[in-house]
Amino acid sequence: MMIKRILLSTAKYTGRFFEVFFGLIVVYLLAYWVSSRIPVNGQIKNKVYEKRIIYVTSNGVHTDFVVPIKNAEMDWGKYLNLTDEFKQDSTRNFIAIGWGDKNFFLKTKNWDDLTAGTALKATFGLGTGAVHVVQLAEPDNHDKNVIRLVISKQDYQKLCAYIKGNFVVIGDGLSRIRKHPYSQYDFFFDANSTYSLWYTCNSWTNSGLKACNQPACLWTPFKDGIFVQYGK
Repeated sequence: MMIKRILLSTAKYTGRFFEVFFGLIVVYLLAYWVSSRIPVNGQIKNKVYEKRIIYVTSNGVHTDFVVPIKNAEMDWGKYLNLTDEFKQDSTRNFIAIGWGDKNFFLKTKNWDDLTAGTALKATFGLGTGAVHVVQLAEPDNHDKNVIRLVISKQDYQKLCAYIKGNFVVIGDGLSRIRKHPYSQYDFFFDANSTYSLWYTCNSWTNSGLKACNQPACLWTPFKDGIFVQYGK
């Protein structure tokens, strides 16, 4: 009789747990859908003087800013202390800059490498942040996962300031992560802020768009919230 009561009680509370769990998922997804459809900063400006070209790119899940390695406003090679390490390749004169969970970046080169532990730590904000920099060619604007933006010099400076504010500074330099499983074109740095269910790599990109006065959404944990603002 006692065992039966224990089993019934366990089943009851297990059922309630899953009700709450799935209810929270529904609330989360509803909050995402509503807030990601609320635009911030209005429409794209048609006329921009002293224009600068930047991109927002996605691999389908994660988003990055893509900017020139060097222009009149910013020399990223010098700032990142990578001038000698950027490969002298005229086809790779841009860099992608993205923020995310350090543990996820370093242990999940491919989706097959993802473990439950890595995912749970990132989801619940138990790790630390990192900035991933990749030297690459200028993106193809015809790609559905690419947004091309023409912005003012002043707004580009604001974007640079936003990105720079995420690096951990030690002394006169940045805190660089030297051991990683990626290519010679990939570089990692320790970053401020913590990845979580509420502040993801896409939330970071969306906040960057807000900071440089470009169309964005109120909040999004997913890349679609950004791309829908640009009709993609």
